[in-house]
Amino acid sequence: MSRRSFDGTPPAGAGAFFDGSPLPPAFREGNGIEPRRPAPGKRRILIVAVVALVALALTWPGTPRSLGSGLVLGRDRHWGNRLPLLYGSAWKEDQTAMNVVDAVLAGFRGVDTACQPQHYREDLVGEALRTLKNEHGIGREAVWLQTKFTPAQHQGADVPYDPAAPLSDQIAQSVQVSLKNLQVVRVDALLLHGPLETHERTMEAWRAMEAQVELGFVTQLGISNLHDVRRFERIYDEASVKPRVLQNRFSPQLGHDAEIRIFCQRHNVIYQPSWVLSANGQQLKSPAVTAAALAHRVEPEQVLFSYLRQQGAQPLSGTTSTVYMQDNLASSDFAPTRAEMRELDELFLRPRGEYAAPRGRITTWRGPR
Repeated sequence: MSRRSFDGTPPAGAGAFFDGSPLPPAFREGNGIEPRRPAPGKRRILIVAVVALVALALTWPGTPRSLGSGLVLGRDRHWGNRLPLLYGSAWKEDQTAMNVVDAVLAGFRGVDTACQPQHYREDLVGEALRTLKNEHGIGREAVWLQTKFTPAQHQGADVPYDPAAPLSDQIAQSVQVSLKNLQVVRVDALLLHGPLETHERTMEAWRAMEAQVELGFVTQLGISNLHDVRRFERIYDEASVKPRVLQNRFSPQLGHDAEIRIFCQRHNVIYQPSWVLSANGQQLKSPAVTAAALAHRVEPEQVLFSYLRQQGAQPLSGTTSTVYMQDNLASSDFAPTRAEMRELDELFLRPRGEYAAPRGRITTWRGPR
């Protein structure tokens, strides 16, 4: 299976204590005072039943032994408490509208884009939304929309706002261009496409993005391409509107963002990994991944997607193949066992410093709430 075609990324307890009113007669022993105890045989049956139920819970997909399938965001608008699986629209060029329509019809309910004409056709995402509504009855309320403000130094020749304007005006103009391109009145999330040259400039941009939330054009904020947990922690501490999303390349060369993933779980931030498959070719061939794939009769790529989803992360997929779109979605149909999650942690979660202990914490939490 081609990794590029699969994800669409380009190459590059205590006992009970009774201290209340006397027990009702039906619950007393023969002397009418002591509480009635179950017969030894019944007690053994009860213990066996409890042990069996616990064992079943630990092997049932989606139970609290894992972090749940899907992205938990809190109770926001019509989504209740879950953000849908995201489809990445980067590098699709003239095929963007067709690919987004195919993805939503396949079952994706979230689209990631950016106001960056060099790599994204945000206007064609808007065209896809119009097609979905008019031809398939899938309205705007059924699709999560996430876009980005891209700083001028990372734009191409066609900058979608005035690069000579103050930073706050650049962001305001970029948001209005996004709303026009997408043909909507609000986006669900606005991400800063990367930190600026200094922390002060980054926070200046963040304040301008917060103003867009106050104006009602944006619901939530986030940032991408930030792998330094200290820098992200500082932004989080100083922000009035806290980051709810962090989108990064999930790469072994970047330590798989181990420290930042733990920080995100501690602080109710959704970690969105991109390049999940393209950057992890060797890891997909590892014994831990291939053994889990054989045990669950799935593809290695699906194991990695499911592993991340069980931790509350929300992987991006940008495949153009409708077959692989279905494969991506099927990664939520199973969950690695606890033992398999520990083995996968050895590959993908190796934090350092203060995040190094206790080991395995990220796979035992319920995820952000």
